[in-house]
Amino acid sequence: MLLICKRSYVPWIVSLFILKLELVGDTNPPNITNCPGDITRMLQSSTASFEFVNWDMLIVTDAEGPVSIVAAPPSFGLYEVGTREIEYIYADAAGNEARCAFNITITAFDVRPPVISDCPSDMVVVAASMLGDQAFLIWTLPTAEDESGGGVRLVAGPVPPIGVFDLGLSTVTYIFSDDAGNNATCSFDVTVLPAVDDTQLTIMDCPVDIVQPAMNPPDPLGTFVFWTAPTAMNAQGGPVQQSSGPNVPFGFFQIGTSTITYEFSDAPDNRAVCSFTVTIFDPNAMPANDTVVLVEVLADFDGEIDLEWSQYLDRDVTGFDIERLNNGEWNTVRSFSELTRQDVVNVGIANGVRILATISNGTSNSDRNPNLFASYRGRISGDTTVRWAQPGNVTIAAVEVSIRQDLVMVFTDTILTEVSTMINRVLAPSTETEITISPTLPL
Repeated sequence: MLLICKRSYVPWIVSLFILKLELVGDTNPPNITNCPGDITRMLQSSTASFEFVNWDMLIVTDAEGPVSIVAAPPSFGLYEVGTREIEYIYADAAGNEARCAFNITITAFDVRPPVISDCPSDMVVVAASMLGDQAFLIWTLPTAEDESGGGVRLVAGPVPPIGVFDLGLSTVTYIFSDDAGNNATCSFDVTVLPAVDDTQLTIMDCPVDIVQPAMNPPDPLGTFVFWTAPTAMNAQGGPVQQSSGPNVPFGFFQIGTSTITYEFSDAPDNRAVCSFTVTIFDPNAMPANDTVVLVEVLADFDGEIDLEWSQYLDRDVTGFDIERLNNGEWNTVRSFSELTRQDVVNVGIANGVRILATISNGTSNSDRNPNLFASYRGRISGDTTVRWAQPGNVTIAAVEVSIRQDLVMVFTDTILTEVSTMINRVLAPSTETEITISPTLPL
């Protein structure tokens, strides 16, 4: 029974195996190993109409058997301007196909150079002291494009865009080239100047304007005037020399106004100027009335001034004016016309206070000492400038200045002067400051 079953089904099993083999068959297409990519060429001259293009013959294999050609153009040809598709088709015995397709593009002859962007402008720099006589620079790297659509490459020029340059003139050049061999150039100059010291010079002891009477007798032609010679310094410590101005700090000046100018310079040719005037007047030609500033105090005020004055012996003092400074303008706070007076003037908030006297010709019978006493009491802060001069035809023989803050003496200074003088003091903010100024008019 079992043997009969095997004999009955063997033919059927063999038939199934053969059928399965016939159904599977060959499904793999041929293999192309060297299909070219797209090819782009340019005509070699402006008169050419065609460009010769060639490529390697294709290598086609199939593991199942021979391969037949369905479509296979030549691997070379003459092509006009434009784009043309090239396609190869191969098939095996089972009908499986393999394709290779690519484009050939021919462009017109290119005579236009690339277009450069961001080409730096010429540069002028100063050498850095840390590099000695050199300068280190960084600039923007230029770029280029080809209007024909071809590729552009940088063939010359520093990358990255940095460099160290010596003193003098240097030229930096970039060259770009396109596929047609057209070149474009970007060039700029770098000028390195020697490192210089541009520190401003500081002048010290520059005299203020000087006013003096001419000598009398014998004739009011003029007088000798002396002053302190100014000096100058460089913050870097370099030498400074006087390039112009008087060699000695004195001279004989005639009636009128003369300008004295000192000029200083250093090795890098930094310059500074000190200038002041010398005015000589005829004491016998004094005008009938002359209003002069006896003393002036510049600071931030908020308080009162106590005044006391006496008659000027050889010429009458016909009045006093008290003025205060606000927003750059002087305005009268109080005027006095009496010859002898003691009073208190509230100046309020101000940036400066000054006392003016009106002097007239004539002789006074007063035997009182010729002086003016002014005492300020109140708040004061910041830089304080106390100054007096010899304005008009009045000579101040002596000035005493004393400053107290919170009842502590800051300084007392008595100066005899025949020329204009100035005192500068820096006062700390204080709840109570007292400045006493007493200029004495000569007999």
